[in-house]
Amino acid sequence: MSVKDKILHELALFFKTEVNEFHENTVASDIPGWDSLAHAELLLTLESRFNISLELSDLMMMNTVGDLCSIIESKYKI
Repeated sequence: MSVKDKILHELALFFKTEVNEFHENTVASDIPGWDSLAHAELLLTLESRFNISLELSDLMMMNTVGDLCSIIESKYKI
């Protein structure tokens, strides 16, 4: 399973939906329940799951699921 697939799996678990709901261009407003509080909780979950630390500059560049995946992939060491 690729890192991107793992991230999409985590998103589906977090939002209690199917993996196919998430695409490169998916934005928070496309997913029911993805508000600012959920976003913060999601990022903490992903940091823990992938054993990474996200910087404020990373958060500012996360506009789409594709951006989220790219940033996590760049920080994640297998």
